[in-house]
Amino acid sequence: MWSIPEDSEGSTEIWKKPLPNPASHVELSHDAELIATAGKRDRLVKIWHRQTFGCEDPQFDFFYLPHPRAITGLKWRKPFHREMTAENVLYTICKDNVVRLWSPIDAHEVHSLQLSAVINMDIPLVSSIKSDKQMQNSKKSAKINGFEKHIATRYHPVILDSKAFTVAAELAVQRSPADKEYASVNRLLDIANKNPDVVLVLDSKGTISAWSLENINCNSKKKVTVSNIFSHLKTNFKNDDFVQTLSVANKAFKNGWSLILVEITQG
Repeated sequence: MWSIPEDSEGSTEIWKKPLPNPASHVELSHDAELIATAGKRDRLVKIWHRQTFGCEDPQFDFFYLPHPRAITGLKWRKPFHREMTAENVLYTICKDNVVRLWSPIDAHEVHSLQLSAVINMDIPLVSSIKSDKQMQNSKKSAKINGFEKHIATRYHPVILDSKAFTVAAELAVQRSPADKEYASVNRLLDIANKNPDVVLVLDSKGTISAWSLENINCNSKKKVTVSNIFSHLKTNFKNDDFVQTLSVANKAFKNGWSLILVEITQG
């Protein structure tokens, strides 16, 4: 960890920690209190909790988030407004093709995360939290019932925070013809009014699916709700090797929200 003063040039190393395996995934929470790390083949996400601020020798404690297979991606959820206290909600992506949502146990335990929701990219329409054992049983059932062709499919999830999705939805409504009523626009409004996060999933067959996640706020007394928005829409993008995805929500963009995909071209 490096300290970069605002009123001077240069930087100072203030903390470092050797790891058993090189970290392939490192994500700093938006309030700078937590760091999520995982190695290339790690099944445990290590969450580093910063215990001291404003000193030259910061102290960290840590805890683990277990997964059944190797971690392939991490993302901290952005707060809707900058002035809002970040609630340190973490998305993890695992080689078992499951996106997991980890959130604070309650408003007073913001540094202790629990599994709040899952999206199984192998099986559409998963709408409630399941244990890893139940998830594996679901996959076995899918294989038995003839879904073998989905097992080898590669998935690439794109996580849109509620603010990014809301901006895109507002612009879509503003740019729709005023003299016409579109069912798709009305449905988009219904979804956006609930301020959900949205997970888009592209697969190696060139299709895209989407899920919404509601009630993520840890102050909400309701459980996180996962709903399928659409499944397996055909796109022109089809490649087994996904490198990076960038999602941008900005009113300066013509379409409001842009999805930028960078892919490997073999040859």
